[in-house]
Amino acid sequence: MSNKNINRRKSLPVKVGNVIIGGDNPIVIQSMTDTNTSDIEKTTEQIIALSKAGSEVVRVTVNDSDAIKAIPFIRDRLQKAGENIPIVGDFHFNGHILLDKYRDDASYLDKFRINPGNVGKKNKKDKNFTTMIEAACDLDKPVRIGVNWGSLDQELLADKLDLNNKSKKPKSLDDVMCDAVITSALESANLAESLGLKKDQIIKIPLAHGEGRFVMPKSLLDNIIMNDQAVYLYCDNEGSTPNEFPINPNGSIYNLAAVCNNKGNIMAIMPHPERTFLTKQYSWAPENWDIYSPWFKMFDNAYQYAKKN
Repeated sequence: MSNKNINRRKSLPVKVGNVIIGGDNPIVIQSMTDTNTSDIEKTTEQIIALSKAGSEVVRVTVNDSDAIKAIPFIRDRLQKAGENIPIVGDFHFNGHILLDKYRDDASYLDKFRINPGNVGKKNKKDKNFTTMIEAACDLDKPVRIGVNWGSLDQELLADKLDLNNKSKKPKSLDDVMCDAVITSALESANLAESLGLKKDQIIKIPLAHGEGRFVMPKSLLDNIIMNDQAVYLYCDNEGSTPNEFPINPNGSIYNLAAVCNNKGNIMAIMPHPERTFLTKQYSWAPENWDIYSPWFKMFDNAYQYAKKN
């Protein structure tokens, strides 16, 4: 199918390494590695394989210091192999720390990927986002600013849900969430511009995909907490509930992993635990996890109970 037959939205072209995205340029194929980025050999091999398969840009997870420090070595190996494919750094909850502390290593990336809802809560949000944008400006790197169900700003969503509940003609939950997604992306892009990032260095993605997690108005959350219906919270080994990755893996409000009805005989779990009971299903997991993740214990308990009764 020719590009001429596609009704494309007009956008500013953004240069990512040796590839130009948007404008009148051909649509670009991007893929992502599923290796631990700190494993230099495996990550390099997979990037080369993706490039040979037709990928024109490759995204890698940059989730810790080992990952970001591996980027220069990965780039060096790619160049020695004659591969010049652009590499996108996927930053989340600790991106501001990594970009501030390891800026030289970050310079080997061609683009930063940021989800504004994952960069902090309340007063820290704008501060952390600012740190990441300032790093991009300093290194002259484009930034993908995107929002999806799994990384939506919970404070913004809660405000919109509360306002919607008070409206004489309330919108559906999907409509409110879509509005929050778009607002978050545009407000973050505007903030990035005010901090010095040029328009042709910003790729705005208002909606990427949906991920399972709890979202609700603050009034409903207060009722759930008051009635002891918050049965499972994401927590660390000591039982503390820091609202940050990886303890809260998907940004769920109040660290909610499961809620029950007021009788306590029906439980809803998010995200779908059947998709995450194997350690290999995670992009990152603690080294002390074996084949099965902690979610597996829940299924095993249910199985043993059913078998016994």
